[in-house]
Amino acid sequence: MKTRIHHLALAALAVALLGAPLAKAGSTFDFQVNLDTTGLTGAANSPFYLDFQLNEGSGTLPNSVTLSNFSFDNGSATGSASIFGTGTGDLMSSITLSASSSSVFNELYQGFANGTTGIHFDVSITQNSPGSEPDGFHVAILDSESGLPQLATNAPDGVSLVSLNIGSANTLSDIGFYSSTSPAVTATAVPEPATTAAGLGAAALALVGFLRSRKRATA
Repeated sequence: MKTRIHHLALAALAVALLGAPLAKAGSTFDFQVNLDTTGLTGAANSPFYLDFQLNEGSGTLPNSVTLSNFSFDNGSATGSASIFGTGTGDLMSSITLSASSSSVFNELYQGFANGTTGIHFDVSITQNSPGSEPDGFHVAILDSESGLPQLATNAPDGVSLVSLNIGSANTLSDIGFYSSTSPAVTATAVPEPATTAAGLGAAALALVGFLRSRKRATA
């Protein structure tokens, strides 16, 4: 009886692991961005807007970025998205931006509620080889002054919180993470959790094979 319970427990573990989502297929660079927006609470020039840009470089192959799984600490998205160039979606669902020779500048921004202390989302970027000037992905925050200027940051371009020159094999070390000077916002990133899930899924398949082998051996 004890042996049977042990096998059932292993089988249940295999089923649970197989239920985990697998990593995206294809040549993409996947990571998760976390913005600490605590410093915006009660700040002047609110409301604020989360801003995404994907801009074409000199390469001949197009790239795209998909943003998904948005979550807001103590807040939510507000209003509707403003889109320039090739883009679809909003902060309540998912967003896709595409850059090509026919759509060089691509931007989407949308407001978020006052009092929001953190914003989190997943990023998936295609990795077509760049030309001498790579395609660029940028995340910034706009305030409500005339013209919706971007908050100043310590990034080389002076406005990005997250910046990536798209290559053929990007890693987290290629991403620039910066802080705004006033009010304070900081950006960090971690690997996409689905990568770990894919490894667990493979382990589960091996475990199922092991259980089947044990069953044949004891039959």
